[in-house]
Amino acid sequence: MREVIERDRIKEGLECVLACVEPCQSFSVRPNREKRELQLVARERKCLHLYFYLIDQAFGLMHVRLQTWLPLSLQVCVNGREWLARQMQRAGIKYQQQDNCFTSIADPERAQALMDRLGEYPWASWLNRWAAWVNPWLGPRARPQLRSYYWMARESECATDVMFHSREALAEVYPALCRQAMEQFSAVRVLRFLERRGEGVCVKHFV
Repeated sequence: MREVIERDRIKEGLECVLACVEPCQSFSVRPNREKRELQLVARERKCLHLYFYLIDQAFGLMHVRLQTWLPLSLQVCVNGREWLARQMQRAGIKYQQQDNCFTSIADPERAQALMDRLGEYPWASWLNRWAAWVNPWLGPRARPQLRSYYWMARESECATDVMFHSREALAEVYPALCRQAMEQFSAVRVLRFLERRGEGVCVKHFV
């Protein structure tokens, strides 16, 4: 995805739309013999979902997932590190980013202060804007006109970066950290892998 962005020099707006049939919560029509009428019944079904991949001015690369059957459920996926990177650029804080990790930040205290502002972000208005953009049934002239969405956090992830003052400081404790993980954790949670710069170790830990 990022290769396409760099190749086409996309700075903002829609990048692509992908379609996929996935499970969903929707409705079906069933006869009610006692009342002699048809009723809508909520049930698990499968339908087409649209994934809108785009670059937002505030959050960078993100996507919006729209269910094409009623109730037209919507999911918006964003990355807090992408938001922080743009905030640091505006604030003039130098940093280096490798994939989804900051390998160096010139002023960690200012960066943390910027990140703390994310909790005060005007989420409702921002989410409603993207909902109206992907769902044509939310417009004032749409018939039938649907109610606005009720927003909630379906999945959220908090990440803590442990930063060292120098490569030498990390090199002193790195072997012990890897050995501790290999001896205490299962093989599923400690993985070795090959990358361009040599062999790496991935340790999965959670609370």
